[in-house]
Amino acid sequence: MALTVPLDRIEERTRTADPRRVLLTLLLVVPFVLGWLACKTWLAMVYLWSAVVAGWQAAARPRVSEGGPER
Repeated sequence: MALTVPLDRIEERTRTADPRRVLLTLLLVVPFVLGWLACKTWLAMVYLWSAVVAGWQAAARPRVSEGGPER
């Protein structure tokens, strides 16, 4: 099976590219990426905080060897 690449159509689309539209797209990518990174950073911080709280609570429970209730 041969792969044919429509070079004529590709060249035609590149000639009709609007520079203003390309610039606007590039300008809108920056806030999108910053928002995505902020969201992922927030989720990572919340995940880590939840793990710390769960570990702290597990460590604060009295153990059987220390006279705590048996489970």
